[in-house]
Amino acid sequence: MERRGNMMKNDVYKAALALTLREGLVNVSSLDESGYPETRAMFNLLKVRNDALSTGPARPEGDFATYLATNTGSRKVPLMRKDGRVCLYYCDGQNFEGCSVRGRVGEVFDEAIRRAIWIPDWEMYYQGGIDGGDFTVLRFVPERVRYYHGLAVEEFVL
Repeated sequence: MERRGNMMKNDVYKAALALTLREGLVNVSSLDESGYPETRAMFNLLKVRNDALSTGPARPEGDFATYLATNTGSRKVPLMRKDGRVCLYYCDGQNFEGCSVRGRVGEVFDEAIRRAIWIPDWEMYYQGGIDGGDFTVLRFVPERVRYYHGLAVEEFVL
């Protein structure tokens, strides 16, 4: 195994993955109508819905995969439907650590997944609740990871 600094590459991969599991927010960038990136902070479901995403129908397929939950009426949903290329960025500013995960999203219509992710407290954010028409779930499939720690950068192609 290739050694980088003090850590084996496998340890670096595990550290990058651990960062995605511990941060409460994730910055999500998508492309607008003119091709420019737009970034917004969203709940990191890997953290806030870890129970639902660790087992059962909503368990993501593979490392760095996840789901995004948002309002159907938000600007980002039609943009992501049109062009599913997105980048997720997890950041621990206190430890100068970041993980950029590039991939694609697609809308999830599977009721078992939607219901597994949903929590009743979200009714304040989604008018009409899970079946009210304003709750969209997107599946994120990762393609490439760049992990920043200290002064080092590691890249993993998935």
